[in-house]
Amino acid sequence: MSKEWDQHKAWFTPGDVGEQGLWAAQRVGVEPDRVIDLGAGAGGIVSRVANVWPGASTTAIEIRGEEEPHLRRWADDVVIRDVRSVVSYHIALSGGRRLFVANPPYGAERGETDLTTQILEWLFEVATVRDWLLLLLRKSYEEAEAAWPFFTDRAPLFDFRIPARANFRRGVSAKGSAYAGDFLGHRWVLWRPGVHPWCWSSAPLPSLPPPSLSWAIRPGTEKERGRLHPALRPSFPRVPAVVTESPEDLRGLGYDEEEHAAWCRRRDAWRKRREVAR
Repeated sequence: MSKEWDQHKAWFTPGDVGEQGLWAAQRVGVEPDRVIDLGAGAGGIVSRVANVWPGASTTAIEIRGEEEPHLRRWADDVVIRDVRSVVSYHIALSGGRRLFVANPPYGAERGETDLTTQILEWLFEVATVRDWLLLLLRKSYEEAEAAWPFFTDRAPLFDFRIPARANFRRGVSAKGSAYAGDFLGHRWVLWRPGVHPWCWSSAPLPSLPPPSLSWAIRPGTEKERGRLHPALRPSFPRVPAVVTESPEDLRGLGYDEEEHAAWCRRRDAWRKRREVAR
């Protein structure tokens, strides 16, 4: 394994896991002009975009320069730098309706906010109501206090649960044991900045066979583009209202300005009482 993999907490998303998440977003109405893969690795997810949205342009952002030759095979634009340092007006981020997709790293340096939350904060700064955010997260992430704003006043539209444990790494850990699937489980979570319902829909994805939940060849370095079997694509009904911005559609997703303002006041009052109790 590359030393940079450990340094940057690199976990590689199995190709079928990534493509299944893209199909789930497509089923609920996401139709992007550009797909931007944050922390793209060698291109495991961005290589599958053409299977779902053949006409979408693609951008891969990755901190490790060693991945650039792989990413050039799959992405229209490649940016080698830390995602958090990419400015909102960067040319590689331009292009109509955008889908930002990521399997963000976990953990943080002592005293710092965890990396997943840092990336979500960056996303809500650069994205608009025309965009979508699709992140592969541990099912337990919502329980972290730093994550609360992204499941309350910035609540998602949908989450898509992966029924089994995926394995994002291969090899042997520092303790000498083989890496195994993450016991916490994962789900894809879909946000749209500015559209935050009171509750969101949650659906299980079709079960993937064991070979699809891990990887033998590092995702993105395959000789040919992989493809998810059609039988493993999500089959829940499409929800086309997600792609529009009319007030009627926003209300249909549970958004009401007066109710939202009242809810925020109740939330702020609860937080004040909580601080006093401490």
